[in-house]
Amino acid sequence: MIRASHIGLLVLAAVILAGCSPGSGVPRPSSGASSSATTSTASSAVPYAGAPKVANPLPVSTLSGDPCADGLTADQTKTVFGQVESGQRKDDPVLGSNCEWSNPDTGALLSVTYDSTHDGLSSVYRGNKPRAIVWHETSIQGFPAAAHLTNLSGPKDTFCVVSVGIADSASVDIGLTLSRAKVGKSDPCAVNTQIADMVIGNLRQKAGS
Repeated sequence: MIRASHIGLLVLAAVILAGCSPGSGVPRPSSGASSSATTSTASSAVPYAGAPKVANPLPVSTLSGDPCADGLTADQTKTVFGQVESGQRKDDPVLGSNCEWSNPDTGALLSVTYDSTHDGLSSVYRGNKPRAIVWHETSIQGFPAAAHLTNLSGPKDTFCVVSVGIADSASVDIGLTLSRAKVGKSDPCAVNTQIADMVIGNLRQKAGS
């Protein structure tokens, strides 16, 4: 069930995303980890690269499930996107489990990735922050987060990734592409931060937090 405190966020997101027009798809969020060879070494010393420590982490096992089932509820996707198809799982051997939602009529697109690099936000700070054209550090329900974009991801008025650290060695990436109709009218990072709040709320509920 959607928490009462999130109703306002859902309504606002619905207003913004419902009018999205067809796009080319949501680029897979980059965790900044270019090689899995350093994963075991880096993860033993997280956080690093200036990433903040997660004060009250969720169990890493919270991300062991299916992002299509855990990321957003059916009611949430319907509220945000209107009529929407079931999420499509597209796992990445490096980045982790990924789910993408889209509305074939409006073209609204959203991606949720459970990072499997075991570096948490550290990989984002190492790989994405130095080349970011958009970088905004924030907090979502007490968990450190960063809204970011590189020039390889897409236009800054169209696409944004929000990465949230649920533990020092675990994070979630939420990627959002706005439609051409909304370019210049809505900030994709602001909208995506609201959607990330829904995802983290669901994961907290899963973890019993």
